[in-house]
Amino acid sequence: FMLCFICVSTFGILNLIVGVMVNAAMGVSRQDKQMVQLQRGRTRKQAFKRLKELMAYYDNRPQLKDPNEFTRADLFQMIDDSHGDAPEIKELFRILEVTPAELKKLLEGMEFGQTINVDE
Repeated sequence: FMLCFICVSTFGILNLIVGVMVNAAMGVSRQDKQMVQLQRGRTRKQAFKRLKELMAYYDNRPQLKDPNEFTRADLFQMIDDSHGDAPEIKELFRILEVTPAELKKLLEGMEFGQTINVDE
C-alpha cells in the first residue's frame, strides 16, 4: 500500500509542477503576443504617417481644394513614380497590409475624377 501511495503522490506533485510551468509559459506567450500587436500597431502608424508625407510631397495639384484628397491618376503616379519613391510607397502599402491586388481593385473602382480622402 505504501509503494502505491508514494507513486500516486509523486505523480500528483509532478503534475502540479508541470501545471505551474505551463501556466507560466502561457502567461509569457500572452505578453509576447500583446507586445507584437503593439509593435505592429506602431509600425503601421509610422507607415501611414510616412505615406501621408509622401502624398503631401505629391500635393502640388491646385485643382483640388483639400490637400488630403487624391485622384486615381495621382495614386497611379505615386506608385509608378520615376523619382524613386515607388519602392518605398509599395513597401508602405505592404506594411499596411494592402496587397497589390487590393490596391489595383481600389484604383479600378474609383471613377474618373473621384477622390480619396487620406484622413478617413
